[in-house]
Amino acid sequence: MNSEIIFATQLSTSIEDEYGFTLFAGWFKGADTKSPMPLDPDLIAAFDAMEAADGGNTDLRRALTIDEYQHDGAEVGRYFDQDWIELRLADVLLLYAEALNENGSSAENVLDVLDPIRARAGLNPLDPTVLNTQALVRQAIYDERRIELALEGQRWFDLVRTGTADAEMGQAINKNYYLFPIPNSEVLASGGVIKQNDGY
Repeated sequence: MNSEIIFATQLSTSIEDEYGFTLFAGWFKGADTKSPMPLDPDLIAAFDAMEAADGGNTDLRRALTIDEYQHDGAEVGRYFDQDWIELRLADVLLLYAEALNENGSSAENVLDVLDPIRARAGLNPLDPTVLNTQALVRQAIYDERRIELALEGQRWFDLVRTGTADAEMGQAINKNYYLFPIPNSEVLASGGVIKQNDGY
């Protein structure tokens, strides 16, 4: 726990692994796979683009996110007693910036919200005279979320929420699968009030 974290699930190596052969943190970061390159190359390209756009400065989040040697995620599961972050301040700030932008706030006001996140990452503030339209600011926020929240379980929901899942995946995704199934126990416990999501 730290001042950045609003809510987290605390993990512990002292808790016996129910399956005996895998750990949540391992498969989530891409380590529990036969793939020689489990980490999406698009994430590496996103870091490259972020650094290039900032004049070649190194984004300090990169080393905490990507294990360049093992080609998987470094941030999640490097230490199995590390808490799993459900919600943290940077996520709230990014959502706030997005809400401001969608409600017509000036580029300067919106981008100011991103400054503390970027400064912590060793990057410069974004220039509102360059990112001077709602669309450009929107994309800057999306790009920042991609990097800041990498490997924290936010990406799919961001793609669905922003209507960019198909474009990002490079194929049409059945919209039934934009949502997870509701546990059958909850459907049954509701006495038929809760209906299962389509496609399940």
